[in-house]
Amino acid sequence: MGMRVALSAKVKDERFGVVESLDWPGLKTKSLARRIDDLGWRKTLFVTGQDEVPRGLARSSGNIPLVDALTVQNLNVYTVLKWQRVVMDIAAVDWLERTLGKSKNLWTTDSVTEE
Repeated sequence: MGMRVALSAKVKDERFGVVESLDWPGLKTKSLARRIDDLGWRKTLFVTGQDEVPRGLARSSGNIPLVDALTVQNLNVYTVLKWQRVVMDIAAVDWLERTLGKSKNLWTTDSVTEE
């Protein structure tokens, strides 16, 4: 329940994002730092649904202040609340829907089936 509330608060405050993938093609910190600055994503936690943080993101983000990355399995309520912004890949959202969701899809409003 706490995770649902924390994530809902991020969505409400427009501090939650979803990207298709967190695979970063390079290993250079400078290029990732520039891209994060262009997007205004400092103070951001990146969360992946993969078993490990993608190598490019892990290597490139390691030396960028106010940026971190982890797997959704290691995510907790405190961490969500601690970070100003949370950006997840689709795999992380799918994992959370399966784990936290009462229905198959938390993003739909259809809860009644028509006969």
